[in-house]
Amino acid sequence: MTPHSRTVIAVVASLAIALHLPLAPQATAELPPYVYAQEQRQAPVRLLLQIIRVNQGPAKPRIKGPGQDIPVTVEARILAVQRNRSRQTLRPGQTIRLRYNRAVLPEGFVGPSPVPIPAPGSRVTAWLQPHPQLPFLPAAGGLSFGPDLESVREEPAPASR
Repeated sequence: MTPHSRTVIAVVASLAIALHLPLAPQATAELPPYVYAQEQRQAPVRLLLQIIRVNQGPAKPRIKGPGQDIPVTVEARILAVQRNRSRQTLRPGQTIRLRYNRAVLPEGFVGPSPVPIPAPGSRVTAWLQPHPQLPFLPAAGGLSFGPDLESVREEPAPASR
């Protein structure tokens, strides 16, 4: 093989790669577990809940960013109060409401996971934030309904060489 033919092959290979890159699926990314762990630790309220009812409204364009928001209302019975640093009195057997918007993001969106919608009848640990004008809000983003990551600490930076 001549040096000229090697150059031609290298150029053709580079063009083939360059032309296919825009067609490759977009990358997705998630926040590292320690970020959700910190949000869970900082949540003023941690409850074990039995989900009674879930209502979803029609999707609407998001105010900030791409995609849509689905308004969600969750009615749940408190099974156990695991932490309460709020001014609200919370007791097992009490029924509470949660309200939030669930983001429906375009495929390939890079960022934190949206708050999930718990299934009616399910038992979940919930990390919540009381709100003065609304019912409770999810406090740990996409892991507001578990799993428990409170014991996870920040990952150490890789050692430099």
